[in-house]
Amino acid sequence: MKIAIQGDIGSFSYVIATQLSGSSISIDSCDSFKEVFNKIRNKQVDKGIIPIENALTGRIGETVKLLMEEDDFKIVNEAYLEINHYLLARSTIPIENLKEIYGHPEALSQCKKFLSNLPAKKISYIDGAKAFSIVSENDELALIASVKMHDLFNLEILCGNIQDEIWNQTRFFVIENIANKITINTENKNKTSIIISTNHIPGALYRVLSIFAENEINLTKLESIPSRKNLWEYIFLLDFEGHTNSEIVQDVLFKIKGYTNFIKILGSYPLENYPETRTELEIKI
Repeated sequence: MKIAIQGDIGSFSYVIATQLSGSSISIDSCDSFKEVFNKIRNKQVDKGIIPIENALTGRIGETVKLLMEEDDFKIVNEAYLEINHYLLARSTIPIENLKEIYGHPEALSQCKKFLSNLPAKKISYIDGAKAFSIVSENDELALIASVKMHDLFNLEILCGNIQDEIWNQTRFFVIENIANKITINTENKNKTSIIISTNHIPGALYRVLSIFAENEINLTKLESIPSRKNLWEYIFLLDFEGHTNSEIVQDVLFKIKGYTNFIKILGSYPLENYPETRTELEIKI
């Protein structure tokens, strides 16, 4: 099986890909999330794995934008990964002597408290894994990455678990080409993701949400997102329990059409067990 990810060996997308599919997979490393979607569209890979939101910093803007814009894909699974950031370097050095620290923009954002106490210049790099080639040439440079980078490339750990909160987790979507046939047991718990734009009338969103409530469908996510079409116009990303093949979900989707001018079904997929709570993680650590 060939899986496209944004990033390289050692990135968090690589970690979740191997956890979901095992070591026998072939990883297609992409320079951007757009490239992942392109390879799904052109059937160059079997699946793609993209981060969608982080427990600390919220949605991953670029991937949400692509969910809105791209059409040749569907979500077939979700997964959660506990994110622990490590400060890695070629050799052991006092962290106050570091000149530069490299990291993915998301990684830098998730480690603000730790980084604020260091004089080193912080450099945003599109892929923390690829920053290894730079850091490996200079003892005064370091990068923020997963512990997998330490395991794979024998980098020294200067500090571990440097994220702002210990309960840091990222949610990922597994996507496939929309033409692929997927068999899902609708009797098991499933989740569906959709994007909607409501009519410009008073109470339109309220009426949409009321239809879900009246049919006892549990919403697990509701988020407003700029439409990128008109100033101060928003669309909504919804996750709810249920599968589009079920009669009750089909009935709800039909009814909300009366209060929306746009509905995009991103996919139905098995409902992943919710990650551990903050308290459970604190106890474990």
